[in-house]
Amino acid sequence: MVASVAVLLVSAVAALAVSTALIAREREKTQQQRDEARRYWYVGDMNLAQQAWEGADVDRVLRLLNRQRPAGGADFKSAATEDLRSFEWYYLWRLCHGARFTLRGHQSVVHAMAVSPDGRTIASGSGNRDRTVKLWDAATGRELATLQGHKYAIFSVAYTSDGQILATGDERGYAKLWNPATGQERRSFRAYDVGVMAMAFAPDGKTLATAGGDGKVKLWDTASGAEPVAFGGHKVRVRSIAFSPDGRMLASAGDDRTVVIWDAATGKELAGGRGHSDWIHSVAFAPDGKTVASGSRDGTVRIWDVVKLDVVKLTERASLTGHRGPVTSVRFAPDGKSLASASEDRTVKFWETTTWQEQVTRRGHLKGVQSVAFSPDGTILVTGSSDWTVKVWDLSRDPEFVSLQKHTEEVRSLAFSPDGKTLATGGMDKGVKLWDTTTGQVRATLEGHTGSVYAVAFAPVGQMLASGGQDQIVKLWDRASGKAVASLQGHTGPVEAVAFSPDGKILATGSQDSTVKLWDVAAGQLRATLHGHKLAVESVAFAPDERTLASGSNDQTVKLWDVATGKELAAPEGPMPEPFAQLSILSVAFSKDGTLLACGYRDGTVGLWDRSTGKRVTLSGHAGPVKSLAFAPDGKTLVSASDDKTVRLWDLLTAQERLTLKVHTDALRCVAFSPDGKILASASADGAVNLWEAAKDEETVLPD
Repeated sequence: MVASVAVLLVSAVAALAVSTALIAREREKTQQQRDEARRYWYVGDMNLAQQAWEGADVDRVLRLLNRQRPAGGADFKSAATEDLRSFEWYYLWRLCHGARFTLRGHQSVVHAMAVSPDGRTIASGSGNRDRTVKLWDAATGRELATLQGHKYAIFSVAYTSDGQILATGDERGYAKLWNPATGQERRSFRAYDVGVMAMAFAPDGKTLATAGGDGKVKLWDTASGAEPVAFGGHKVRVRSIAFSPDGRMLASAGDDRTVVIWDAATGKELAGGRGHSDWIHSVAFAPDGKTVASGSRDGTVRIWDVVKLDVVKLTERASLTGHRGPVTSVRFAPDGKSLASASEDRTVKFWETTTWQEQVTRRGHLKGVQSVAFSPDGTILVTGSSDWTVKVWDLSRDPEFVSLQKHTEEVRSLAFSPDGKTLATGGMDKGVKLWDTTTGQVRATLEGHTGSVYAVAFAPVGQMLASGGQDQIVKLWDRASGKAVASLQGHTGPVEAVAFSPDGKILATGSQDSTVKLWDVAAGQLRATLHGHKLAVESVAFAPDERTLASGSNDQTVKLWDVATGKELAAPEGPMPEPFAQLSILSVAFSKDGTLLACGYRDGTVGLWDRSTGKRVTLSGHAGPVKSLAFAPDGKTLVSASDDKTVRLWDLLTAQERLTLKVHTDALRCVAFSPDGKILASASADGAVNLWEAAKDEETVLPD
């Protein structure tokens, strides 16, 4: 009886153990499925966020980004949720916060903007919930004063050329003149029975022009406020007016879809132009007075030549399309080289005034942009929006990337210094350039190669930089002094690749002579020549353990080498299967932990090989050869650069694209991450070098 009970107990315990193990395995499997689902969800949100950014829907971008913060999202609330964010998340966050300042304080739509003639003060006027004019310090973004007195929405603000008077007008026809230095009201008058839609001072400041909802343009004596001269050519609301730079002409436009040019002295209509299919929100003269731009509710900007012969003629030169909503404001830059147009589509576009091609689009407002104004020196642009904010934009920087001064010819390779403060680039112009990554300026140009430079690499420690190229020589440089400290000779073909071991003691080089060479850096001597490839070696990379070297070749093979012995290592599970074979390997890279080896192929695919399991995954998306690869320092992302002119960031688990960068206009040649993972550098066949900057952690902290 006792024995039977014992047997039953043992059986029960065994069954319980098996059951517990099964439950544990099921839990682990469930968690793995949740983690995988979480990863797909993250990648999907990054793709949606990029689409939203391209559509200028910044509010949606921010919502998608915020729900991917750790512990964020309705379905993944655990504080233990893995932080999947990498470069792409922080890059998109920085794009959404690309303005120098975002000025908050208005409680309604910001309808009107003006910058004082000395460039020190920004004036903004807002809608019915607010009805104030705010003055801001242009240098710091600090609010200086709030001018109160209007009882209705403010539609227009304007400074005199000496900055001594600020004029404001509201939707019920009231106008006010202010002393902007003191904030005191100087005079108030009823300009119209309906709204003052726009205001502009003549260049000499003696005349104030106003545009009314009744279709009339009026000229007022600034000093006396005497009975105005009225122009009555428009039949319906006039929404915008602008003086020519010499003050002799006045342009106006509005709901009748017509741009009219007036003689400012006599009020005589000189010329008119029709072309818009809907009402016109804004007109502006170019600084030379020979061109007028108009922006319309029809979504277009039209460019008009002001031809002065026996009579003035207005001739349409160009129609600019690209906005996806009504164009609300147009302004020429002070140097006349570009035109800014604002739209309800939440963007500001810049157009080059020689070709009238779009230069760049600035996004950041959550709702439509209602007004734009340049600083007098043209270095900043201010915008007012329906999102109740004013943004101040630094025009010296591209909003999406930093473009370094071009090489004169194709750039073949680039690399960051260990501290991330210097970027080295090498190209067909035979030089190696060292760039300051903070200022974007060239620190030094290293000259010594007699042919194109195909490869550059920094030693992980110390001041050493290596370069190799067409002249078959590998040069070692002291980057502090910019002097060559050694020339390594031995290859019988151009040097295509260079890479330092993680400790910086060994340099590996790959050449068109089909060999890989290992060099002792300190001694400047050859350690070994690795034979095995049959064609040019395009890329070499050390594993983090320093014991293994990978090389990729045009002979369609990837080889692993034992660094200590120089012997070729066998790949797990035999030779590389399709699609890893029968394709030239143009680039190789190891992940931070060394478990993954990435290979870039001539057919546009990227192969990921897990060295611990032998598992292979193919990343498909490029439409041209993949010339360069790099893993993000955080180990979460792989970046690839291709002849198809795109840079793509990949998720390592799902094999899906996290982000695609499409700014380059020629084939990509190389790509690299800065050591902290916050800057991505890319270079192309036309000599362009771009830096893509991600936000720092402290810049993404949400307010309490």
